[in-house]
Amino acid sequence: MFLIQDLKILVINEITESADTNMYGIFSSNSTEGTNILVKNVGINDFTMSQGAIGYCVGMKVGNNSSYINCVVNDIKATITGSNSSKVITLYGIWAVTSSNVQNCTIANLSGTDSNSQASSYVTVYGLVGSGSAVVENTLSMLNTSTGNGSATDFVSMGSGSDYNASEDTSSNGQGSNYVTNVTPSDEVVDTSVSTFDCHVKDTDSDIYDAGVDLGSDFTDDIDGETRTRWDIGADEYTEEVSDIGLALKFGGELK
Repeated sequence: MFLIQDLKILVINEITESADTNMYGIFSSNSTEGTNILVKNVGINDFTMSQGAIGYCVGMKVGNNSSYINCVVNDIKATITGSNSSKVITLYGIWAVTSSNVQNCTIANLSGTDSNSQASSYVTVYGLVGSGSAVVENTLSMLNTSTGNGSATDFVSMGSGSDYNASEDTSSNGQGSNYVTNVTPSDEVVDTSVSTFDCHVKDTDSDIYDAGVDLGSDFTDDIDGETRTRWDIGADEYTEEVSDIGLALKFGGELK
């Protein structure tokens, strides 16, 4: 298995195009080298795709039979520009494909903007897509929006076995019976602001506190490298004092 681990990416890139273009933070194809990848403790933050064309804007997508563990995708922006008709951008936080697993990830602040006057042009936003039987567990998706003719959904097409997920909308109830829906983002994590996003579970009253399933047979830490003493939903578990010395995922600022 190929490993991508402990990587904090603050600014990926900015693309402005008139031609059809796809943009990825982390990507591998389904070639022999592109499958069976472990993406662990990785943060993707702050990149923008702006174009008057058709394309995908994706935080993370690797090949079949891969795993995403303790990952955070925050603040991806896609904008339709110009005045041409039938221009569509699809924005994905995590796009998990066949026989993949997504465990204890956090996806937030994905935004689509339609500045095109044509009704047939829009940005569709998906926090997480689990196409091809991907199993999703203990994952939080929220604060995802799209303006104009676009739409936003926190979870789409999770595979059988998915459970213990949380969403701001009602889409986390796709599989299982232990989901959490209609969360209030400011009650769930320490800081929901786009530029200073801090995905630690806020407190013991949070809906996602101790609301996950024990995945200790696969891993035992959170994104900061701290041992999980209980199984919260999301990448960064609740701590009484936020004093992480590991990969601290407080975007827009210093290591915590």
